[in-house]
Amino acid sequence: IQWLLTFIPKTAKDPAKVLEVMEYINSKAGRDLLCAGPADWLSPEGVSSDGTYTLTVDPATRKAEWGSESATEPLAYIFATHMFGYIPAKDYGTFEEAYANRTTYMEKSMEGDPFNSRDAIQNGQLYSVSDLLSETNLEIDNDVKPKINTIKFEYWDKIIMEPNPENIDALWDEYTSKWRAGGGDAYIQAYQEYYDEINQ
Repeated sequence: IQWLLTFIPKTAKDPAKVLEVMEYINSKAGRDLLCAGPADWLSPEGVSSDGTYTLTVDPATRKAEWGSESATEPLAYIFATHMFGYIPAKDYGTFEEAYANRTTYMEKSMEGDPFNSRDAIQNGQLYSVSDLLSETNLEIDNDVKPKINTIKFEYWDKIIMEPNPENIDALWDEYTSKWRAGGGDAYIQAYQEYYDEINQ
């Protein structure tokens, strides 16, 4: 499940039609279309009951139309859908039951790949678990965190926009050095001390 949320603005000309589209996107037919692709992209057997499918679109077309020869689910990302699978919410009394019976899609060529999307989703937690450390803001957050975040965002841009890959390591070292000197070391120490205190 991704972190995106979808809203229908109150200024929408036809909110009922938008809701209809969203209902379709989250139906089994809609999930098959967005996660696997239209029928003419797939082998004759289509999408199996466990969500496995075989793309028959050649690599050259994938690269030309989707940006990568290895792209396997372009519509899911174009539409920014929330779950790379289907949750049969209407078939069960609770979301937990529906989620336990979800279908997770995967292109057949990814079977055996230790980094395939199905394993990543199926082995993920349904809900993130909060803990005292992640939910606590120390006093240092008010002063130091804005400073080190400014440094972080500065170097995100520099590293992403750097045209020469050979310069990335030097930029990373420059970033970590500046981050630590700008308050990062103090920030780490404060939270390490707090962590040690609550875990005595």
